[in-house]
Amino acid sequence: MSNSTLEINGHCYRLPDENLEAARDQIVQLVRSGGGFLTVTTGAGMVDVLLSPGMDLRIVHRQETSEYEAAGAVGAEFVFPSFDEYGL
Repeated sequence: MSNSTLEINGHCYRLPDENLEAARDQIVQLVRSGGGFLTVTTGAGMVDVLLSPGMDLRIVHRQETSEYEAAGAVGAEFVFPSFDEYGL
């Protein structure tokens, strides 16, 4: 799974993956027109972020992997232990 975030002056805002192109186009339009507000959704609600030319702004794409995938695991099968060896 991947996610994209908008990073502005050290603050991160998650961008919707399904509308990433539209969000990117809106950001470019706002900056080229001299600035404006961009509404982004966060875990706590919606935030209006003021964008203007000259800001430290970037869109970062990250591929999320679990710690097991990062270690190279592709799958696991759970085997129930035999209680015979415990005399149960």
